[in-house]
Amino acid sequence: MKKKILLTGGSGFIGRNTIDILLSCGYEIHAVTSSGSIISGNINWHSANLLDSAQVKKLCMELKPSHLLHLAWYAEPGRYQDSPENFKWLEATVSLLRHFVDFGGRRIVMAGTCAEYNWDNKICDEYSTLKMPQSPYAVCKNAMQEILHSYSKNENISSAWGRIFFLYGPNEDQKRLVPSAINSLLGRTPFICKHGGQICDFLHVEDVASALVHLLDCEVKGAVNICSGQAIALHELLLKIAKFSNSNPRLIKFDSPLQEGGMQPFVVGSNKRLTEEVGWSPKYDLDQGLMQTIAARRLIF
Repeated sequence: MKKKILLTGGSGFIGRNTIDILLSCGYEIHAVTSSGSIISGNINWHSANLLDSAQVKKLCMELKPSHLLHLAWYAEPGRYQDSPENFKWLEATVSLLRHFVDFGGRRIVMAGTCAEYNWDNKICDEYSTLKMPQSPYAVCKNAMQEILHSYSKNENISSAWGRIFFLYGPNEDQKRLVPSAINSLLGRTPFICKHGGQICDFLHVEDVASALVHLLDCEVKGAVNICSGQAIALHELLLKIAKFSNSNPRLIKFDSPLQEGGMQPFVVGSNKRLTEEVGWSPKYDLDQGLMQTIAARRLIF
């Protein structure tokens, strides 16, 4: 049976990196765009406003996709965490879920966030870590995960929720941390950030995309962390960027001194489900991924 996928967010940072992987896995790709319908190679683009339930219903009725990879959401840097747009996207995603299932859809993967977890300075584990979303973005994502779980069980369909941690890579929005630091350091201008003591889990966008497609293409259900499982402090990450861009590390300025003994955010995930149950492995380690990202930026800087 032909695997026909409805892909949302296909032109976004993660979505564009899923396309070649989906094609290699034998999917017939139908991607949603807010612009006019186009056909590009083996990809069918469809014009639809995902916030309009009637348009989503019409699209699902016409396509009858077997798979759904839902990546679209409001994600404007500096605004998305607290934006009321999150509640619109929660409502729209519930509508998309319902219409997809109504017209025969059987396998769903949606993108979640590590911000759903309680950041209690322990490794975030899908089974044991409590969820404690704080921002409207995290609250809405967490609510959607609960709805997806319940709806899938009730309708007897297969679904998974990819909790994405911190990502980076070529073509990321230039206002985000890694590209902003690269631009400053390549331009030999100071890059100013907080104390840099936050400890995070970074994964290259190609590996995030690969992990999501692997998850879609298997039968693993429930929440799955999309992460490297490796911890790095932000100041160490920035020093790596300085090193690989052949820049003076003194260009990195910290405007909030790290207080000795103070608690620092620790947001690192366990990727055991991803590696052992899904069977995924990364293409890049952090050094390789940063070097590739910096090299790509040099070409257009």
